[in-house]
Parts: sequence; C-alpha cells; structure tokens
Amino acid sequence: MLKNLETELNILVSSGASRSQAQNKNKALKVLARKIVKALRVPKRRIKTRTPKKVKEARLASKKKRGELKKMRGKKYAVD
Repeated sequence: MLKNLETELNILVSSGASRSQAQNKNKALKVLARKIVKALRVPKRRIKTRTPKKVKEARLASKKKRGELKKMRGKKYAVD
C-alpha cells in the first residue's frame, strides 16, 4: 500500500485491489489516512507495579521446599 518515502517527502501510495481506478484511489487514500492517524497516536505510558509481598513469600517458600527435597536425594538419613 504505502510504497516509499522519497527524499523530497513525496509519498507514493497505490492500490490494485479493484479494477476501478476511482475505487483504488479511495482505498489508497483511506489506507494512507489510517497510517497517518496510527503514526500520530501517542501510546499510553506503562504504570510500574510492584509484586505483592505475599506472592514473593510464597515463591521463596516453594523454592526453599524444593531445595530441601533436592538436598535429601543424595544422602542416607538415619531414622530415629
């Protein structure tokens, strides 16, 4: 659709979707307008969020449990 941007800032737009020149011209102009609107839109800034304390604690607890399980694999323990 949007072919190229030349050095003199001439924009070439073409469309061959239809057999009618008028329909192709209208379609190309609509595509160009859509692309210009999209390029001018300023995206919303992302709001940084923190990980909740409970989630961090749960993650660390599961890691601790998993580490203990792995630690017990290789050694023989005497049962009292």
